[in-house]
Amino acid sequence: MPSAPPRFKQERVGRQPPDRKKSAHARGYGKRWQKFRKVIILEHIKENGPVCGCGCGERIITGFPRHPDNAEIDHIKAVYGPDDPLFWKEGNHQVLRKSCHSLKTVAEDGGFGHTHPSWIPKPISPVTIVCGAPGSGKNTHVENNKRPYDKVIDLDECFKIVCGQHGHRAQRQHLSGALRVRNKMLAQLSEEAHSHVWFIVGAPTEAERTWWADLLSADVIVMDTDITTCLGRVDAQRTDAVHRYFSEKSRTWRGSC
Repeated sequence: MPSAPPRFKQERVGRQPPDRKKSAHARGYGKRWQKFRKVIILEHIKENGPVCGCGCGERIITGFPRHPDNAEIDHIKAVYGPDDPLFWKEGNHQVLRKSCHSLKTVAEDGGFGHTHPSWIPKPISPVTIVCGAPGSGKNTHVENNKRPYDKVIDLDECFKIVCGQHGHRAQRQHLSGALRVRNKMLAQLSEEAHSHVWFIVGAPTEAERTWWADLLSADVIVMDTDITTCLGRVDAQRTDAVHRYFSEKSRTWRGSC
């Protein structure tokens, strides 16, 4: 178990973030970087042992020679590409676990509380996404089908961690915090092994469901319950959410935000 929360070395500078749509080689992560990466990781292990450099206390796995690899090299001061003097500068690198590196990167990019976190790394466990309107039966389906050691990720439950109240009753001011908790859980799936993961999300349009499925390499189940049934199952405070869901079904989803 982690002995302390992550304490990333990071320094915000007035630099543009790299264009992550370019190939790894174009962004400076080709053969030269792979050789450099190996040297940095081995030096880190020699000095600190095989633990994440953020201070979380979790073990890093090097991938040498044939094991799964969760070690990544982070630039402490952000760089804009291989031509940046800081890209290869000695002392500007730290070794982090993949999920810790993702959390630091998204914190720097300002997207940690996003509803659609495109930075999430791929999970190592099978994931099923259960979608549908409030009152459609998403939670009931998961409860009836999950196994004892399965993991369930539900934004409504994340509100409890943030403010002590379920998402159905929590104030919207806690939404950003709940999203942070949920997104951290999703990021940790890249290293945490589970028998199965169930991810509950509304996702009223096919385009949005496809986006989530691609992000998490997941199967999708849609609870296609009619609006009358959904309204009959929810309390008065949630009827607006039901109407909003069915209204959004007919709209074009504009992508992640």
